[in-house]
Amino acid sequence: MKEIFTTVAEPAEATESAEVPPVEATPPVAARAEEEKRIRISPVARLMAEEHMIDITTITGTGPDGRIVREDIQRAIEVKEKPAPPAEVYEGKRVKTTIPLKSMRRAIAEHMHRSLSVSAQLTNMGEIDMTEAIKLRNALVTQEEVIGTRITYTDIFVLVAAKALKEYPYVNSSLIENDIKVWEDINIGVAVAVEMGEEWGLIVPVVKNADQKSLPEISKEVKVLVEKARSGKLMPDDVSGGTFTITNLGAFGGGWGFGTPIINQPESAILGTGTITDRPVAREGQIVIRPIMTYSFTFDHRVIDGALAGQLMSRVTELLENPSLLAL
Repeated sequence: MKEIFTTVAEPAEATESAEVPPVEATPPVAARAEEEKRIRISPVARLMAEEHMIDITTITGTGPDGRIVREDIQRAIEVKEKPAPPAEVYEGKRVKTTIPLKSMRRAIAEHMHRSLSVSAQLTNMGEIDMTEAIKLRNALVTQEEVIGTRITYTDIFVLVAAKALKEYPYVNSSLIENDIKVWEDINIGVAVAVEMGEEWGLIVPVVKNADQKSLPEISKEVKVLVEKARSGKLMPDDVSGGTFTITNLGAFGGGWGFGTPIINQPESAILGTGTITDRPVAREGQIVIRPIMTYSFTFDHRVIDGALAGQLMSRVTELLENPSLLAL
């Protein structure tokens, strides 16, 4: 098996800043008055501006040599005094703003609706003790320069899912027409939240053949894909061919617990991971505090039965609670 993990100045003294003699600042009001005096404006226009409290420093003159004339001030007065449009009311509720359902949001809406319409989705939920996984990640973070990347929990989840799917291949499948196709390739999608102008949503770039890659290789690839997703530079190949998806809601903090993630069609399952929080648990007859992560595993019951879903998540739990098994 390909190796999964790689092996494992004093700050400069601050120099005292040289003393700088204080400089007396020009009072803002006086500075504004001086600026207004330098502006070329006709006497009539200046009087109109004063009467209507128009800031002439914001006006572009249309008179000779850029001189502000009466018409310029009149336009500014009309803009200032123009009443705000009445608020839109829909079914008795005032509308703050209306956002057109554009390409990205529309595609997401259609994809999510279709997923729920064509499959029998069921979500199992559970908890995982992340004590050892946290130790592993912290140890790898200290070796960031040696490894060449900063390992995240998402990276670890991809590695663990890939190993579990290899052991339970029927989860790595799709129902295509009247056939269940079990995929040889283990291509794991990672849900990424993106915002582009007025559009926002999720996009799922794919780590191809994740089961054949080491943790550092997965980490580097995930970072490249996430950056491309957020900068709008993903290519069609980056988002195609997925066989299983992970959505790490815990990355957003805020106490995310259980959810019901929607399957990314035509896949048959999706794993949602929640926030890691310190919780009291029973261990060997004692109540102790452990970092516990919730998870939600949604699967297509047309393809996967509860027993198989339970076996897969039991293995995922075992690998996260005993990450030394990843090297076996």
